[in-house]
Amino acid sequence: MHRWTSFLLFLLLISIFHPVSAETSLEQAEKVLSIDLQRGMISTAPLVENEIVFIKSIGHLTALRVSDGNELWLQKHPTQHFFEISPPVFIPADEEGGWPEMIVTGWTDGVVVAY
Repeated sequence: MHRWTSFLLFLLLISIFHPVSAETSLEQAEKVLSIDLQRGMISTAPLVENEIVFIKSIGHLTALRVSDGNELWLQKHPTQHFFEISPPVFIPADEEGGWPEMIVTGWTDGVVVAY
């Protein structure tokens, strides 16, 4: 139990202190790519890591290539709620090989998963 609590606290701290850059204002932004996933509401801010965009929607976590928008993979979650508030978080690989890089997220039914 203590390990899970420590792990979840670690994830919370990472999500709070993850640096955000706002170099381009909305007025200057140019729409480069627009995709309709046809999976309902996108419930959290997309995560961009290593040229991949991770998008969490109702019951789905989708990975898209930044350069062309092609879907790399799709993970479905068995319980579909009308909202999800836990954003996906990128965890880099352990330098000593303890774990690979992964995307961790929680679902409103209380399940926390790593992909």
